[in-house]
Amino acid sequence: MPHRFRSLAEVCSGEIIQTQRRFDLNFSIADYYKVIEMKTAALFAAACELGAFISEASPEIIGTLKTFGSRLAPAYQIYDDILDIAGDEATVGKTLAPTWKRANSRCPLLLLLQSSDEANRNRVAN
Repeated sequence: MPHRFRSLAEVCSGEIIQTQRRFDLNFSIADYYKVIEMKTAALFAAACELGAFISEASPEIIGTLKTFGSRLAPAYQIYDDILDIAGDEATVGKTLAPTWKRANSRCPLLLLLQSSDEANRNRVAN
């Protein structure tokens, strides 16, 4: 696959996995970070890499900015997930997840599920 399409395929694959496992109570923190790597990090890395490339930066700078984008992504995604749960739509400026169920692949809920017993996990699921 040509390099320019690799990031697009990775982002789409991450979105598909997240959608398929939306109601999976066994979705782990490791799974969460894998989806971030596939989805958000691939997108951020490509954006930073492309910006450096278009600016005719050296290969070293292009690589550094690509790495920066991929490392910035988890912080952004966790922040975005928290906004979905605790943010105010008027302040944030976007539609937020209306219920915990819609946000079950989000970091805060995964941490709650991870620290809960089976009865509480089932209660959250219903």
